Amino acid sequence: MTTSDFKSIIEALRTASLRRLDLSDDFGASSLLYRRLERAALESYQDEISGLSGPDGLQWLMRRMARIEASLAVLQAALLGGDAAPAATPEAAAAGVESEVVFEPRAVSVDMDENVVQTGFYHHENLPSGRSFRWLGPDPLASVYLPRIDGPVRVVIRAMKAFDGVPLDETRVCVDGGEWTGVVAERDDGVLKLTATPRRGAAPATSTTRVDIDCIRTASPEGGDTRLLGIAIYGVDLEQMENGEA
Repeated sequence: MTTSDFKSIIEALRTASLRRLDLSDDFGASSLLYRRLERAALESYQDEISGLSGPDGLQWLMRRMARIEASLAVLQAALLGGDAAPAATPEAAAAGVESEVVFEPRAVSVDMDENVVQTGFYHHENLPSGRSFRWLGPDPLASVYLPRIDGPVRVVIRAMKAFDGVPLDETRVCVDGGEWTGVVAERDDGVLKLTATPRRGAAPATSTTRVDIDCIRTASPEGGDTRLLGIAIYGVDLEQMENGEA
């Protein structure tokens, strides 16, 4: 196998994994440490597959990439508050074949700090306690992106308050472009929780779940603040529901 063949295989596998791991094309490229680690990995891979034929080398690389991707998925779930649980592969179970364990998160949580992936919110702010939040606005519709959870989910929006005139009883959410569902608002230990179990849309070919929030309208504070504000949100949680759970 030539160096050109090796690089072509690596690029093909990398491109395929990007759609699942949401890595950008320039991920870490500016980091000297990243380049050194990448070079060391390439040299190690070349040593490992130097005596293998093209198909055997490709199989080795695919297994290696699958292990790396599975490890990253479990690590991502742990870092973002996920609960990784083993899930059997349906096709293998139906065929009576013992399947490998696949880890899927059952719950994930994101805070509305500087690291959250979102659209439709103002810049994050911090309370004196250090807790981060963001105001939804200026438009009533916003989106938050969380690590992927399959199946029916419960959405819990952890909020501080709604701005005057914003109707919490009309606020609604949807998941992955599915049906809009109204929230149920309740106070829990001083936190306003907006909960809904919307029917999700078709799963996109990414490793994220999109939660859309519609607070119907926004309003402007008096004085020098010209922002249009909806709901001040601490974070968003997703919980996978058991079969038949309402």
